[in-house]
Amino acid sequence: MSTQFFIDGQAGWSHHDSLSYGYYHTYDHLFLEGDVRKVQIFLPADYEERKQKYPVVFMNDGHTAFYSGGLSAWSWEANKTVDSLFRNNTISKVIIVAVYPVDRNRQYLPEGNEFAKANGTGDRYLSYYSNYLANVLIPFLERNYDIDFTPVKTSIVGSSLGAIASFYTAAKFNNKIGVAGAISPSFHSVIDFVKDSICPESSAFMREIGTYLKAAAVKPSLWIDWGKYEESVAENAPVIIKELQKKYGYETSKNLFFVDDQLGTHDERAWGYRFGLFLKTFYPKK
Repeated sequence: MSTQFFIDGQAGWSHHDSLSYGYYHTYDHLFLEGDVRKVQIFLPADYEERKQKYPVVFMNDGHTAFYSGGLSAWSWEANKTVDSLFRNNTISKVIIVAVYPVDRNRQYLPEGNEFAKANGTGDRYLSYYSNYLANVLIPFLERNYDIDFTPVKTSIVGSSLGAIASFYTAAKFNNKIGVAGAISPSFHSVIDFVKDSICPESSAFMREIGTYLKAAAVKPSLWIDWGKYEESVAENAPVIIKELQKKYGYETSKNLFFVDDQLGTHDERAWGYRFGLFLKTFYPKK
């Protein structure tokens, strides 16, 4: 059963599923500063009673975070993962904010990117999306939800092109988002690789990332993973890891974490499994 509510002038629906962990606030048409999109928030069951602030995990590709809705028949089942890990006393309580894409192929890539241009034109580019998260959606949530927006407790997670968006957004807005989960990142969509190295002539994306990381008071922690059966993803992610270690001072198990999933494929089943590993790393039970 769903109950309609209004928060800050926005209409939403509160509803539960069969899980004991929590319930949802779903905004089918969240209208903020000219942007309209669906946003679904998974809240702990005692959220209203406890009146405490919780860490938050933003998820790109919100349409596959809890239920199937993408190109495959699967979903991340992030709600089931959070429920299971919390019941097993493995992680602390978190709030999940699933952000639905408006135009995925353009939204998660830099403006002018060849892949983005091949899939149409418009203003829904990565810089727009990252600014929306950091300067539009977060202020709305700060006003209306009990979320602890300390950067180290605030993360953004995505897969494939959504991983590129996570990586970029945390780098650019490191003062607000302190952790990025780049799951099966499609770095080949924004960077050219030559013989296990980044091609300098076409690495504008990494140069921009580098500018943000070098200027950061505290660099965001990064989680990068890939599956054995992901071809270019499995080839290129280790190259990025070496670049981060060599040029930007990242240290393994300190602010850089990576997983080589020997059974991993490029789909939501694998991403959901590795999302659980991400949660156990950054939101362990204390």
